Amino acid sequence: MRKFFKNNSKKKSTRKQPDAVLQKRIHESLLEAIEVRKIHHRNGLTIDELAKSLDTNREYLSQVINKHYGRFSEFINKHRIKDGIKIISNPDNKYKIATIARDVGFKSLSVFIAEFKKETGLTPSNYKKKRENE
Repeated sequence: MRKFFKNNSKKKSTRKQPDAVLQKRIHESLLEAIEVRKIHHRNGLTIDELAKSLDTNREYLSQVINKHYGRFSEFINKHRIKDGIKIISNPDNKYKIATIARDVGFKSLSVFIAEFKKETGLTPSNYKKKRENE
């Protein structure tokens, strides 16, 4: 009778890792896309679209984002909220919260409010009132 044994040796990942130079290039391109081009304001942005705009593949981009920032959606939403805070904090801002949410890339006002509150501890309206009273 044949005995079957489990191979307990750890398998090496078959995923190819970008080298340090490529990681740095992807990271720099990612920051430029966010800070200069404001690509994260694109409603419904996917990691595939972002990778294509950076002229890299999805796997490599995902690895760079995960290494430096965590999950893709969290990374994008953090930058959207950061830009929303800048707009709301501007004393000359006359935009409605829903308009700001849409302009920074959120499809849903409720998601914007929830993410904003998670980041600042306040709803956008309460944040705006607090800034006006300071």
